[in-house]
Amino acid sequence: VFHILDHDDGLGQGFIIEWLDGETLGARVLRAPELDEIRPHLARQCGQILARIHAIDPVATGLVDDLQVVPTDEFVMKMWEQYQEFDTPQPMIDFTARWLLENLPADAEPKLVHNDFRNGNLMIGPEGVTAVLDWEVAHLGDPMRDLGWICTNSWRFGQRDLAVGGFGELDELLAGYAEVSGIEVDPTHVHFWEVFGSFWWAVGCLKMGEHWRNGPDPTVERPGISRRSSECQVDCVNLLIPGPVETVAESEAASSIDLPSTEELLLSVRDFLRADVRQATVGRNNFMARVASNSLDIVLRELRLGPAHLAGELERLSALLGMDGTNHELRWELTNRLRDRSMALDHPGLADHLRTTVVNQVGIDQPK
Repeated sequence: VFHILDHDDGLGQGFIIEWLDGETLGARVLRAPELDEIRPHLARQCGQILARIHAIDPVATGLVDDLQVVPTDEFVMKMWEQYQEFDTPQPMIDFTARWLLENLPADAEPKLVHNDFRNGNLMIGPEGVTAVLDWEVAHLGDPMRDLGWICTNSWRFGQRDLAVGGFGELDELLAGYAEVSGIEVDPTHVHFWEVFGSFWWAVGCLKMGEHWRNGPDPTVERPGISRRSSECQVDCVNLLIPGPVETVAESEAASSIDLPSTEELLLSVRDFLRADVRQATVGRNNFMARVASNSLDIVLRELRLGPAHLAGELERLSALLGMDGTNHELRWELTNRLRDRSMALDHPGLADHLRTTVVNQVGIDQPK
């Protein structure tokens, strides 16, 4: 942004900006043939760019007057409290919040933090990164937040083995950062913020569901995104309590004895959206039809996998908590014990229960 129009310009509201070329869609960045040569160098470039961002002096630039200082512990608590307002028991989110608060890194001098530096907010061309976009959530805080966020699995777009945005290695990111800043970053510090990233987006996905329930966005996209919280929760599982999991088997979907069955009714609507509606629409309506059909796929999987999943969860919860009740009652009991810290994070059986529950839930919500 070079100039923001004011009243004396006589042109109304607006601003003058620079035109830049590049790809911004994260999945295309990972697959576009024209980026094949530069892709292996992007992680190091990102490290160099972040070092330059973090070197900006908040006092000299006046940013200290406009941006909030966000200490790490307050950042974690803010997100944990925001999730608790949604009135849904998600024990893995509470477990992760507890872990974060019990493993806080040493206080760092507050630096300019982009706070959404990731694949998808970078403009990338054949020469590399041409712009860093979407600064609206910037703050002053621990700069390692930015390094952990670009490594968060949600922004790898399926390329899980490449930690940095799905296009590069962590060592390259840290090397680029050290080249410009002279700072050798502790990988465990980045790991903390990678865990926070999945925790943050797990809560953010649930927030999308609240936007659908209570406004401001009643579109079909928001509930679908909300169900992706389990995807972020399984990332927390893999980062904190990895291990083997037994997944439930499909069963016959419950339905009335009338024809067509409940499953067939859902299939008919899903296929109508995926074929007829998408062929007859373009732009956002075409995209929304795809989202709606994907939501019906979640319902179809829940009909077949949900009963066994809930039965297994109830059995584990009863054993873990030493009490009887419904799934809803016992899940809240576990959630509250994690929140009031009456259950230790290393309580026998807790990790196995959380891992099994979250993985089976993501098998319904996002099986890929």
